Amino acid sequence: MFDGLSKSHNYVGKGIQNTVKYFEAVSKIVEISPEHGEYKEQLRKILNIICDMPWMSMRTSASVFLVSDNPCILELYSHVGLSANTIETCNKVNIDLCMSGLAAKTGKMIFKTSIQKEDCPYVNQDNLTNRGQYSVPIKYNHRILGVLNINVHEGHNPNDLEIQFLTDISTTLSLLIKNHHLMKEIQHMDNKFKRNRITQ
Repeated sequence: MFDGLSKSHNYVGKGIQNTVKYFEAVSKIVEISPEHGEYKEQLRKILNIICDMPWMSMRTSASVFLVSDNPCILELYSHVGLSANTIETCNKVNIDLCMSGLAAKTGKMIFKTSIQKEDCPYVNQDNLTNRGQYSVPIKYNHRILGVLNINVHEGHNPNDLEIQFLTDISTTLSLLIKNHHLMKEIQHMDNKFKRNRITQ
């Protein structure tokens, strides 16, 4: 009986620790200001925070794909822990041909406990590792900006805490990405205004 109580207390304690880590990670990510650091570096820092979460059975690899000028193409923009082969072959992917694209098309989080060739056709079968994957759409006002991919160990069982965590992270990423787009637009308009002044 006491052994059972001990296991129960350990389980509850672990749950509390995971929740604390959850809020600590979200706090760190929110503190990454758009004004500090280069855009890709900001995204990489966020991916590192995600991969450091102890309760997600991570394979310490994650990536962010952004919708390109061609809405049918996702471009690999930032990553942590990806192999050289994956970086080369998945630099640009068609949304109709992979798991990331499916998340972008449907606007829904997708999880698979084991990745198959049809989920990742750009990578040679020999280079596919035994892993599972989350593909989380990054949305701003229902517009798809990109996809967050998180690799986990094969056979990993998702839980409500990590699903909520990744949902919150994708929301934060959408704000960061949208802010980056707005900053680029402002810079473009400012440059255009300066050129017009010179020609007048």
